[in-house]
Amino acid sequence: MNKKIIPILTIMLIFLLGAGLRAQGYTVGKNENVYILRGEANPYQSLTLAVFGPESGSLDIGDAIYLSQIRCDRQGEFLFEIALENNALPGIYTFVVANMQNPRLIEGSFFNGSESLSDKEKVQWDIQALSLQFDDESERIELPQAVGFEIGYGSSITWSSTHPAVTIDGEYAYVNRGKITQQEIILTATASYNNSRAVRDFVLNIAPLTDEQRVARDLDSLIIDEENPSFPSTGEYGCSLEWSVINTDSVHIENGALLVQYHELTGDITVEVKCVVRFNNKNAEKTFSLVVKALTPEERIRADLDDIVVNYNGTDDTITLPDKGALYHTPLLWNSSNPKVIEPFRTMAAVNRNGLTADTVVTLTAISNNEYSLQKSFTVTVKKSAQTSGSTSGGGGSRQNMAYTTPAVETGQKEDEPKASGYKDLKGFEWAKGAVQFLTEKGIITGIGEGMFAPDKKVTRAEFVTMLVRAFYKDAIAENVNFPDVSKEDWYYNPVAVAQKMHIIEGDETGLFYPEADISREDMFVIITRIISLPPANVQMTFEDTDQLSDYAAEASIRLYAAGLIKGDGTLLNPKSHANRAEAAQMIFNILAYMSEL
Repeated sequence: MNKKIIPILTIMLIFLLGAGLRAQGYTVGKNENVYILRGEANPYQSLTLAVFGPESGSLDIGDAIYLSQIRCDRQGEFLFEIALENNALPGIYTFVVANMQNPRLIEGSFFNGSESLSDKEKVQWDIQALSLQFDDESERIELPQAVGFEIGYGSSITWSSTHPAVTIDGEYAYVNRGKITQQEIILTATASYNNSRAVRDFVLNIAPLTDEQRVARDLDSLIIDEENPSFPSTGEYGCSLEWSVINTDSVHIENGALLVQYHELTGDITVEVKCVVRFNNKNAEKTFSLVVKALTPEERIRADLDDIVVNYNGTDDTITLPDKGALYHTPLLWNSSNPKVIEPFRTMAAVNRNGLTADTVVTLTAISNNEYSLQKSFTVTVKKSAQTSGSTSGGGGSRQNMAYTTPAVETGQKEDEPKASGYKDLKGFEWAKGAVQFLTEKGIITGIGEGMFAPDKKVTRAEFVTMLVRAFYKDAIAENVNFPDVSKEDWYYNPVAVAQKMHIIEGDETGLFYPEADISREDMFVIITRIISLPPANVQMTFEDTDQLSDYAAEASIRLYAAGLIKGDGTLLNPKSHANRAEAAQMIFNILAYMSEL
């Protein structure tokens, strides 16, 4: 090409472009002696590249650069590979990308070797070299972790996405098509080269599942664990799941659980459970067979005991007592911890309030009259004779001093009567003796039998909650527990139900309460601050191990510390250690004193 006509052609092209001309600065990448230029144009249009450059030097530019023609892809992006000989002149070149409909001019630079590019230019080049593709079969997208030197300069790549259907795990992005409501999802790549960064969004078109596909996938994923069956209402792919029992009235499904009328079963039964999977107007169904075993004799007795309710308002002269279980007709006997105040007979207990100068707590125990000798205890409050009705008030509260019927802690050991003479095993725990004695007399805690308290025995979460309910919510009534690991057969079902109703306990992220686990001191702190109202505190705790506090317990611990309700052992708070019975008693006593309810 004649060098003299090159400037003329350039001017003519610029003139022809007119108002629609756009100019941008582009730095091209280099792989050996191949230079690559990227840009954008209208999709599916044929483009022609012409290059004009420095006129000085021994090389004719027309011979050094291959004119190329390429068709844009559907994203409107074109790529030209321009080969120069090793002695090509560096400098500023003018790239003219032209077509009949939308020509434009791009100016860029050629350099002799990649070492001439800055880090910013390299990372920009690398991020443009990336591409993604969705694999329909595996429903995942392979994510490059770096740009190879064969196409770029080795930038490292990290990926992110805010789309709820996308889960990024290492080198792949997994797409849950059941969560896609629109076809486009966006993944963001961040390229890093030394201290330079570049970001690029990738838009992928992924078709949502059809209604038929959603139904089929949720149907295929249905399973039932016979040991611990559950019946969710929604499938992984968004379908509604409608469960029903089709062959018996003794078993039904409610709130995702299998409810069995065991007293109606005469033996093991095979239950047919049907699930209808539905999405919009599409549905399918699947049937499962489960074997429900009848209760053992011991389990029947326990069911009868759990079904017992003792109602007493504190002033009546009698208490109605069942002489047999309502479900399995287990014969029952009753015992009283204080026969002078409450003396039980076969179907009734006589209450003697004459001479009482203070409210008195009495434990009534229902005992199965057979070879199993299982039992369940209730604590009731008999009001002093001068008080005939109404409610007590203290500290501005509104709790009525009515009968308390939460079951006592059932550990398989006999409980002591409340007594002021003291337990025999509090040596070494003198610091808690006053609290233990006071709470015992109030029926909030009990001994383990034979004048023993077991002060160093660890307290479970259920036991601590039971103590709190006795101390602060003795009038509250609750019927349901939403923790999967707490059932109506458990002795602590009622107090846990009350505690959950009062919002002083919560489950973990899976909804479990772990009632049989030993409670930690920091968990005690959190639960207690849900009972009493303490203001925020800006103090620094002086314990040496405050760094061991869990994040969720830090605020509660600071508030209790500022109020003088926790003191540790002088230098250590021991937040992770498990509390014993003496510590639990002292803590509850401190809170009662703080609330002026002693």
